Amino acid sequence: MKINITLGTRVSGPNTLVVANQYTSGKHCRIYSDDATNVVYIEDLNSLNGTYVNGQQVVRYMLSVDDEILLGGSN
Repeated sequence: MKINITLGTRVSGPNTLVVANQYTSGKHCRIYSDDATNVVYIEDLNSLNGTYVNGQQVVRYMLSVDDEILLGGSN
């Protein structure tokens, strides 16, 4: 199954999921799958305040079932 979800505050445009958060960028990050391996990744899209997984800022990260994602801050 192919996954390609874009998250951000921009209502009109490319976002699949709109997030209402003052620390989230217009086009903040995307979650997608690798067709060859079925691995799911999160990738920051040059957001201003960063994308965090389990409290660590990431640029690209392979997701696992219990990962906690935070957009725009580490707290």
